[in-house]
Amino acid sequence: MRVLFPGSFDPLTNGHVHIIERLLAIADEVLLAVCVNPRKTGLFPAEERAALLREHFAEEARVRVLIETGLVALAARREGAVLVRALRGGAEMDCEEQQARINRRLGAETLFLLADPAYLHISSSAVKELLAFGGPIGDMVPPRVAAALAVIGR
Repeated sequence: MRVLFPGSFDPLTNGHVHIIERLLAIADEVLLAVCVNPRKTGLFPAEERAALLREHFAEEARVRVLIETGLVALAARREGAVLVRALRGGAEMDCEEQQARINRRLGAETLFLLADPAYLHISSSAVKELLAFGGPIGDMVPPRVAAALAVIGR
């Protein structure tokens, strides 16, 4: 089975890493789609986010990183992959369920994975908020990501 896990990965968090590791236990190939939203300005450009993912998973031949500027459902269909979404709680489920129905109409099935409770508090948004106010993020992101965040001064 080939799966496509989309996200901004801005920045890559330990929660993302945990989901990807779980996907590697059940899938033959894991495609990581670094999504570009032209209406948002991120901490890192898409190319750097993709590079951080490639570096983190350099030892895993079954991981492939893509930069996606279009609809992820169409990317999943193009790649012959099942979409994967991680859920932290009930509020996300309502939104993700609706999106999964739309994606199915576009020809892509969606698989949901429940986030491990140890990672429920971690999100890219939470990392950005902590960074903005000088809070600690070392236990929320991989070491290479923490180093990259330190370099850009955030």
